[in-house]
Amino acid sequence: MTIRLGAPGLTRSVVGVPVTEGPVPEPWDAAVVVEPWCCADADRLRFAADGAVVYVEPDRVVLSAPDAATRAHADWLLYATATRAMLTFRGDYNLHASLVVSPAGTAVALLGDAGAGKSTTTLEMLRRGWRLAGDDIVAVRHEAAGSIAHPVDRPIHLTDSAALALGADLSLGRLLPSTGKRAYAVDADLEPRPLAAIAVLSPLAEDGRVTPTRVDGLAAVPTMALSADRYRMCRLPERRADFLQWTTTLCRQVPIWDLRRPPGADTLEQVADAVEAISASVG
Repeated sequence: MTIRLGAPGLTRSVVGVPVTEGPVPEPWDAAVVVEPWCCADADRLRFAADGAVVYVEPDRVVLSAPDAATRAHADWLLYATATRAMLTFRGDYNLHASLVVSPAGTAVALLGDAGAGKSTTTLEMLRRGWRLAGDDIVAVRHEAAGSIAHPVDRPIHLTDSAALALGADLSLGRLLPSTGKRAYAVDADLEPRPLAAIAVLSPLAEDGRVTPTRVDGLAAVPTMALSADRYRMCRLPERRADFLQWTTTLCRQVPIWDLRRPPGADTLEQVADAVEAISASVG
């Protein structure tokens, strides 16, 4: 394995903005409301979970927690929720994905909903000698050299079985009450690099086999938009045009594969083989 896990510290800044701890605004009549945990406009977001609340503006991050234990358990609200919101406010749109890099240097983003196999596939790629370049948030910037992946430095979330497979000391992990997983500091390769391919994992195969299928760029737009707009802010009028341009450029420039596996079957080896084949085809 090419990954080392340690005890995570508390997040003190989000994308360069210092974190303030204290009271946050009450919910307001926002453009986006998801009861009871989220309300947002194009330039501010309030998100409540695990007994804490985070409030984010383009140049301000506030976390409200009743005690030190809650502050620690809810730290993910800063490195996950607040980070994603802050990047979005800056037009730095990002995928909800893991980024793995082959021994040859080819970067592949792995997307997938809960239960799709993203975490287990990521760990299998690491076992095969790939490198972890980012977990959960991957900003993608369209530059002269193409679509460049910019991983975000943050803890990784793992089940106890996955952490033990990596040789981790479970006592170093910080329990995440909402998921049952633990957060670990991770030594990831955060170098920006061209995004060579995107694999969308899903347990939806209909013929009992692992089926990788190249997706037409236009057909992939809704999936990429859903991955990059977790809090529904990008559909607001102030951001809609810019976000749509980013999404369509991503789908035009980066090969996207639908990687389906049969539900309830142990097909990890075949899925990892498919990811390696995708990498070889674009590398």
